[in-house]
Amino acid sequence: MDKAPTSALMPVLRKIFHELEAIKSEQRLLRKAVSKLRLGRGQLREDQNDDGVEVVPEGTFPIQSKEGLLIFERKLKETTFKDQVVKYLSVFGNNDMGLETRRILGEVLGNEVAAGYNLSGTGMKGKGCFRDLTLYRAIFEVILIHHKEAKEDDYRCYVKKWFNGVGDRQGGRKKRGEEKRRRVQLVQEGERNDEPERDVNESSMEESG
Repeated sequence: MDKAPTSALMPVLRKIFHELEAIKSEQRLLRKAVSKLRLGRGQLREDQNDDGVEVVPEGTFPIQSKEGLLIFERKLKETTFKDQVVKYLSVFGNNDMGLETRRILGEVLGNEVAAGYNLSGTGMKGKGCFRDLTLYRAIFEVILIHHKEAKEDDYRCYVKKWFNGVGDRQGGRKKRGEEKRRRVQLVQEGERNDEPERDVNESSMEESG
């Protein structure tokens, strides 16, 4: 009963999602423009944002490789740098803890590096354990800024779901759909090719009878 309405809503939800992503990108550009303007007026240092808070270097996110993530991890062990990262990521706060977690993970990790990890490092393909990284703890610190009573169990579940969906965000769902259509097409073609052979066999049996 619920499948039809859900299917009908999917195009609308996808459109809303893309529009929200566009708004987020515009906000980043506006923040950078304001920062540059204030920097030119001598109101900011190069390592500060609009509020005068020290920020991570431009281009740090999203992290695009496992090597880049390991380098970032080493820097993140420095308290000052970790504080900068937490302050920077706090701008992605949201009343919905799950949405905030997804936003931060999407900001920090590129699809390619995310595909090499999951929550616990278990399963096939030898994926890394994200829960063992300092970044996992740093993101939870950000979550606690906006959700004082947040439980790590809930946070862990949101992280796990996000990593489970990495393949779909890389076009995995589309690829699976195409593969399924190809398999159906091959089966249908095989059935059509078998038809003449069955007809010949049936005719031969009738003649021999």
